[in-house]
Amino acid sequence: SIIMSDSQDILQQVKSAIIALGSRQSNGLESDAWLVSFEKSRIAWEIAHALLLDDSNSMFRFFGAKFLYSKSQKQFFQLESDSSAKLTQMILQHIIRLSAGGAQNLEMNVCRYLCLSVATLALQSNTPGIVHDILMWLNPVVQTCPLVLLEFLIILPEEAFNRHIDVSSHFRELFVKQLTDSSQEVLTFISTLWTVAKTNERSKLLICAEKWIGITHLSANVLQSQPIYSYILQSLQSQKPEDEDNFEAAVDALLAILYNFRTSEQQILDATLPVVLSLRSLWREKMNVLAAARNENDQDIEVVNVCRVLCRLFSETAENCMNMFIDDSVSTNLPSLNQQYSEALIHQLLECAQFPYSSSDANICKMPMKFFYELSLAIHCGGSNTSEENNHHNHSYDNINGEKPVRVNGPNHSLINKYIPVFQCLLEISVTQMMIPETVMMSNIAIPDDVLDIRGAWKETVLDCSLILGGVTSTGILCKMLQMEVEACSNSHNNANTSNSTGSGGAIAARTMNYCRVESLLFGVQLVSPWLPREEDRFIAPLIEFLGQLSAASHLLHLQVTAIELYGLLSFWFESHPQQLQAVMQRLVLDLNHPQTSSAAALTLMHIMRQCSNVSGLPVAELHSHIMRLRSTFSLSLEAEIHMLEGIAVVISSPNSSGRNGQQSNPTAVAESENSFRLIVSPMLEELQAVLQTPSVQATQLVPSIDRLTAMFRYFHTEGSCVVDLLVALIPIFKQVLQVQPSEKICERICRCYKQAIRNTGGRFLPYLPAFTAHLAEQFAANPVAAFLYAASVVVGEFSSLRPRDNNPIDMTAVAECLYGMVWSMSSVFFGRFSSLEQFEQKPDVVEEYFFLMAKALQSCPTPFITSTNGAAQTVIQAAISGLALKHREAQKGVLLFFERLLQLVSYWAADSPLNIATRALVGSYGAVLLQALFTMLSGQMPAYALDENNGCISDVLWYLRKRFPADFETWFRDLLPRLSEEAQAIARQQELYQSLCDKHATQKSFGAALDRYENSCRANTC
Repeated sequence: SIIMSDSQDILQQVKSAIIALGSRQSNGLESDAWLVSFEKSRIAWEIAHALLLDDSNSMFRFFGAKFLYSKSQKQFFQLESDSSAKLTQMILQHIIRLSAGGAQNLEMNVCRYLCLSVATLALQSNTPGIVHDILMWLNPVVQTCPLVLLEFLIILPEEAFNRHIDVSSHFRELFVKQLTDSSQEVLTFISTLWTVAKTNERSKLLICAEKWIGITHLSANVLQSQPIYSYILQSLQSQKPEDEDNFEAAVDALLAILYNFRTSEQQILDATLPVVLSLRSLWREKMNVLAAARNENDQDIEVVNVCRVLCRLFSETAENCMNMFIDDSVSTNLPSLNQQYSEALIHQLLECAQFPYSSSDANICKMPMKFFYELSLAIHCGGSNTSEENNHHNHSYDNINGEKPVRVNGPNHSLINKYIPVFQCLLEISVTQMMIPETVMMSNIAIPDDVLDIRGAWKETVLDCSLILGGVTSTGILCKMLQMEVEACSNSHNNANTSNSTGSGGAIAARTMNYCRVESLLFGVQLVSPWLPREEDRFIAPLIEFLGQLSAASHLLHLQVTAIELYGLLSFWFESHPQQLQAVMQRLVLDLNHPQTSSAAALTLMHIMRQCSNVSGLPVAELHSHIMRLRSTFSLSLEAEIHMLEGIAVVISSPNSSGRNGQQSNPTAVAESENSFRLIVSPMLEELQAVLQTPSVQATQLVPSIDRLTAMFRYFHTEGSCVVDLLVALIPIFKQVLQVQPSEKICERICRCYKQAIRNTGGRFLPYLPAFTAHLAEQFAANPVAAFLYAASVVVGEFSSLRPRDNNPIDMTAVAECLYGMVWSMSSVFFGRFSSLEQFEQKPDVVEEYFFLMAKALQSCPTPFITSTNGAAQTVIQAAISGLALKHREAQKGVLLFFERLLQLVSYWAADSPLNIATRALVGSYGAVLLQALFTMLSGQMPAYALDENNGCISDVLWYLRKRFPADFETWFRDLLPRLSEEAQAIARQQELYQSLCDKHATQKSFGAALDRYENSCRANTC
């Protein structure tokens, strides 16, 4: 018997759980959890084989095969060195036995899992000749059930890149080489099956061919010598596309060929590209069918599916042949032929891009976008093909008004000139595809999510066009299209008036303007505006005039919002044309009065005020008065008001900014600026005090006043003292607020205001620092919420980095003592309230901010921490080690950042300095405990949220620990290994973790990669 008698009880327990799960009994969920846990045990290997031999229930065989695949992926380390080959042989015997009955009695789901298991074992063992040997062992299956062998051949190359299997990239490449060595044999076998396969069976053969061609490194000569190569091409030439599976499989196989060889083999290009281009007629035929449909519901889904497959074929063919588009001399013999291929493909992709997004598959029109993005990038980088490194259409442009986007090698001007007509056409297509549906435009309803998705995708394509065409040319194209729309509408009106006045032919209705198209064109100008130079005047001036004439369409909300937003994006132009500002700002103030446009108008006014802050005569006083009137009638949202206050604060700061153009601040201008600030802020303080007198005041009544103050303190800058004076006056009011309404929401709002004010005032607030730090510590003692710790971190960061100004020395020792007085006071409160892991878990946000505060203190002024008495530093370190067990991502990051900063201190001072000696002694005494806590997380016993991230991660802490204490680290790690779980020890041995981490030549990248691999394997065996 394959199973020992003392395991029979376990086998029966497994069967009972499978039956309970399959029959959906009430304990099915418990059975599922138990089976998942059991699957990870070592005895599950043995039980899996017993289940496969059980003829009483097909579910037993299914679970036996499933167990083997899962364990082969995740628990390969449980096998002894010589067990893998024996296990492979045993599984192959199961496959042969199950296939003996032929296709009619085949349990394909069981066989598939067994095939997956064999492929997974083959990859991880990587024994020389293993692929060839497996194919030889499966030879009996060819006669009884070739379908099983075909399934195995599909699976085998796929598993080479199964990321759930823990093998190195080098190991995978060795396996792919073995696959390549067997590829000719496999393709011959597929070709043989093709001649006897039925039409509906050939899709499997095409899929198999695609996998082996796409993953292996077979040569062009080998491929071209195989009949399956011709069969793939014939399938696209003669196969009816209505046979969807075969057609799509043939497309996938052809794309695999092009992906593998790209433009390196001219013979393959000459054989495949004419086949691809011959399908253009099929595309047009299907497009005509779709055009005849009255609406989306009448569209034939099979026709749409064919269009989708064809569009993918054209798009990915172009992507794989990118060099053909950016280098006409790919082939020295036939450059003109390649040029014909590229031109035909470009034209076809432009046709595909025009596929109506309102159809039943809106993604079809988006398929060519990746190619055009990669083409624009390649042209802009000097003609180098970057498509292989840029697989995702997720890009951004560094664009500043008046400056060109950042370039790598510089643009290829000959390619730019060649492709200007293409990108002009693409820009025009983009405008059409970005149009809002007429029903949405006319009814002013919210734009549906699917329309926003399509619009967002085409927005990226407009940016691609601008990269090639430039801002001025792109704007010119859009403005010309806008002019044509206006002229067409005007001519229609004139013709209608003429006809109606003469009475000939009856009344003619004048054509109304296509406002959906107008809105899309204006949106397009928004997108290209960052590429426009500040001095541009040819297109912007007429555009501004046109925007002013849109009052006839004031009922169209989406059009009006787009026009309003465009004013804001063109604010750089108003700075050099201040004479245009008055009319525009008057229009925007009117838009501010309407709830539907007030948010957009406020944001645009803010942009204009920020950009044009140096322009004299901006009506900030009138704007503020208007805001006050709107606030009194509840006609303006708080968000819109904050935007307006931001702009006003920047404008009144402008004459007061020093160092501008090398000039000193004008004392009179500073005084006027500060007086304007007081006139705005003082009423806010009075309003806040008035709210405090309201009985049972609620947080919602206090938040608006606090947020307004925050905006003013953040964006107003001065060399004078008014901000300090008003902050000092504000602190007692905030104390009252915290007594009346000590909610967490209010605490956060107040501390945010403190942050902006402190960052604004800098050293000018230094005389008030002792009282302010005492205030924060006092508030934290009364109400220990995270906001006060965050405010304390800001104070530590700002005041520990002060530099003397105007020859006034600063006693930084006294500053550090003041700051640490607050830190230790808050620490005393923290440890009084949170002294255990259970209490940490109740307030993880407070734990997070406390350790971020300590990390900031160590980074900014570490000496008081190292020289602290009464075991204060030790208490913090011990608490941090306990905090690593906290199941909260951000709290864990706070603790890890603290340890990063602490370990960095080991080399902060000179090696022989007393501070460095004290630091090494302090940190070294916790090294072993810290290492154990971190490996508890890495080994899957606790969550490891931040393995390799910025600002606090396990990998960096361990790296610094090894770098600062290399000899001790080896000792600590050797002592730690026996204390890990049995599974973790086995994984560490298999991966040679000790050698990887203690290698003196290891880089931080390789060190982190070893930890990542270990953590992934441990997590797979514990989760």
